[in-house]
Parts: sequence; structure tokens; C-alpha cells
Amino acid sequence: MKNKAVSITLAGVAIALLAAYILLRGITEQASRVRTNIVWTFAPADIAAVAISGSAGFLRFENDSQQGWILTSPEGVPYERSIAQALPLMVVNIAAEKKVAGDPKSFPAYGLESPTEITATLIDGAEHTLLLGSLSASGDAGYFSPDGIGVYTMSAAQWAALALDSLNILDKNVLGLNRTMRPSDIAARISNIRVNGESRPDLAGALARVTAGAFLCEGEFAKYGLEDPSYVIEFEIGGVAKALYLGAVADDNEGFYARCSESDYVFTVSRRGFAW
Repeated sequence: MKNKAVSITLAGVAIALLAAYILLRGITEQASRVRTNIVWTFAPADIAAVAISGSAGFLRFENDSQQGWILTSPEGVPYERSIAQALPLMVVNIAAEKKVAGDPKSFPAYGLESPTEITATLIDGAEHTLLLGSLSASGDAGYFSPDGIGVYTMSAAQWAALALDSLNILDKNVLGLNRTMRPSDIAARISNIRVNGESRPDLAGALARVTAGAFLCEGEFAKYGLEDPSYVIEFEIGGVAKALYLGAVADDNEGFYARCSESDYVFTVSRRGFAW
């Protein structure tokens, strides 16, 4: 199944993600104490799915009875589960600071002509949609419209969290390497590197720094030169065998289309560090 190209700014290592998650909890707990500012009345348990469409592409999360909140579109892409689990609480506790406009024709003035759209689908089938606009001129608040009625402001922190503006929801560590370690330490653990069967120990540093630029689709290998890849990079880390397949040069000429041995998902990787 093909999905839109997804490119989300890399937020950094696990410490940054943890800090962002703590911030989200603080925002939603504060909002819970001021119920008069909450724009919707349903509870987290009432939500069956949350879809987010905007500069990050399209993301859909669903509540699975066994696993909790999971990313269902795009399929097969690694993601940060703690942020996914926080989404229903974030959506329920959307709080309005003040109303700035009531006429839908005013929306373009607040960045709502091309908004990030967040749709919460309830268990009973009802849908509620949040249109997320731009930040205010001062940068301390963001504009939004609940169910297309009126324009309000919310705190800049809550705006950024809902837009996934600073959160690495997609895990671009496609080789599954230990990102809490320095790249030099990761490189030291990579061994037995072969490119199309030939030994290439010099590529340890490049492999330690590999992250996805954009996730493109699942399968469709022939379209990206991956049905018969140009380069097959095999290596071992901690006794575990892995492989990175490089297909055609990407359209921007800055990277390769690629996939790894643990997934059928096609993504882009930088050409930097690969000497060919």
C-alpha cells in the first residue's frame, strides 16, 4: 500500500522525547483543572481513532484493545509509542485561551486557509475536527478552530504538541541502532561489513549515522530500484545480522532510495559517507 511521503523534523535522542512527553502531560493536566476552557466534552475512552493531516503528511492512530494506541497509517513504520499513547489525552484537553473571530471567512488571517487538520473519530462514529492554524505574531499562542466554528487561541506549547511540530513520532532510526550512544561508539560495535559481498570496514561510521530522510511507501521496490538494488550492505552489530539495500539515486540527487532487511518500507537516506 502506497502512502504519502512522510517527512517529520527529527526531534533528537530519547531525552528530548521524554522531555516533550513530560511537557504534554503538564499541558493536559493543567487543562483538566480548567474545564471551562475545554472545547470538547468527550473523554479519552470515547475516542476510537485520531488522524493528523498537515505538513507532516498523513498519520492515523487507532486504539487497539491489545496494544493501546498504535500508528496504522502509514503502516509498518517505527514510531514513538509513548507519544501515541498520549494523543487521546491531548485531544480531549484542547483548551481555548480566548476567542478572536467568529466568522469562518476570517480564517485566512490566522493561518487556517491551509491548516493542520486533526480529526477525532469517536466509538459511536461521530467525528470532531480541529483546524490548527499558525502561531500568533508574538509566538506565545496558536490559532485553532474546533469543528470549524469560530477562531480561538491556545498556548504555543499545546499548539506545537498537537501539530507534532517538535516531536519525533516516526522513528527514523531505521537500522535499529542504539541512539543513546555516540555515533563513534555505535561504529565501534559494527563488524563484518560487506558491500555486494566485498569487505568494507571503512563504512562503520556511515552506517552508525544512517537515519531515514523521508518514508515513502511499502513495497513497490521496482519503482525505486530496490527490486535489484545497486548496493547490498550487510553487517553485524552485537551479533545480530542486518542489511541495508540501496536502490536508485533519489530525485533530489542528495540520497538513495533504500530499505532495510527488517522492513519492506521504502525510505530515503543521505549519500554522505558512502563512497561510490
